[in-house]
Amino acid sequence: MNNRRAHERSAAAVKVDMFHNAFGHISVNAKDVSDGGIYVDMANHIPPPPGTIVKVKMSRMTGAINKDAVDMQVVHVSGKGVGLKFV
Repeated sequence: MNNRRAHERSAAAVKVDMFHNAFGHISVNAKDVSDGGIYVDMANHIPPPPGTIVKVKMSRMTGAINKDAVDMQVVHVSGKGVGLKFV
């Protein structure tokens, strides 16, 4: 099987605050992270469709990972989660 990943994934306990005009603000959790993006468990939220650009802030128990929201694009939706890449 061909692995198309450009970056290695690592399991992570990261809180993700996601913002978009269509749904406002939601708080969800990342399942894994890489240098290229994150996979987010959408829980009971409806996932945005592929191609959607969202603003994202991430934090751990020790504090913010990024102070200002960054743009990320939904690249795939699978199950109850979405893959987001940095843009």
